[in-house]
Amino acid sequence: TRGPIVHQAVFVPEAALIDELRQISREFYGSELPATSYIPQPPCDGKLLAIEALGVGRGMGEVQIERVSEQLVITRHNDINWYHCAQVVPQGHDVDVYDGAVDAFEQIRSLLGSVQIRFDQVIRTWLYLGGIVDGEGPTQRYKELNRARTDFYREIPFLTDLLPTGRPGRVFPASTGIGTEGRGIMMSAIALATTRSDIVAVPLENPRQTPAFDYDNSYSPMSPKFSRAMALSCGNYATIFISGTASITDSETRHVDDVVGQTHETLTNIEALISEENLARHGLPGLGTTLDGLGLVRVYIKRAADYAATRA
Repeated sequence: TRGPIVHQAVFVPEAALIDELRQISREFYGSELPATSYIPQPPCDGKLLAIEALGVGRGMGEVQIERVSEQLVITRHNDINWYHCAQVVPQGHDVDVYDGAVDAFEQIRSLLGSVQIRFDQVIRTWLYLGGIVDGEGPTQRYKELNRARTDFYREIPFLTDLLPTGRPGRVFPASTGIGTEGRGIMMSAIALATTRSDIVAVPLENPRQTPAFDYDNSYSPMSPKFSRAMALSCGNYATIFISGTASITDSETRHVDDVVGQTHETLTNIEALISEENLARHGLPGLGTTLDGLGLVRVYIKRAADYAATRA
């Protein structure tokens, strides 16, 4: 366990447990501590703890792991470098959502910059916001997060080094924006750097959904700036990072108050997003997949009472 794990997300019922868990992790991993985020989101089924861990295998050529800090781990193999950023929080205390989110994005920029990586090389983010649908002055906390993300991303030309030649339109990383206990802001991210010309990044949109960045202002004055997924292809295979996906078609919520219907609709959305038909539509023929091809799935459930039905 200690050797290959490079990134972990630790989920707990309340923030008061985090300091103790951080110390346990430090003692367990020692010098091989992964980039670790501690997230106050109660695990399902009454558990006190859930850990999602990402590791790298060592059987396909030389793999180098550089553990810069508890917030940053770099994995290098085959001239591909992955940068795992974790537990990025605003430096100011008691700041509003807009300023706190901009500060956290700046912290990611600084963390990556410390190892000569640019923010435009980010391929996937997770944005955790306490009280995400609560009010923030005359507006909503999630809307303020979207305003901050829009302003911070405004002049960033994402992934220009990896995009297919002539690829039109706006490009944003894959992302999940999700609520937590408390009122804090925390972010994590993955960036990619390579000199190889056969690595191609293609942001994916879902034919069943309006692109999130094109939502009209009835949802938020500034639309959520993320792609539905990010496909990274290399020859005859691809890795697909799927964004937070809900029971939405076009831009409307479906199956209100029906958790079974929402679960099926969400899975149908993912199925359409990663399908061969959709990958071919995005210029990656032969690289589509099915739900059987999913390697890791994280499921968020709003009401604990819906866990059994969602799992089934």
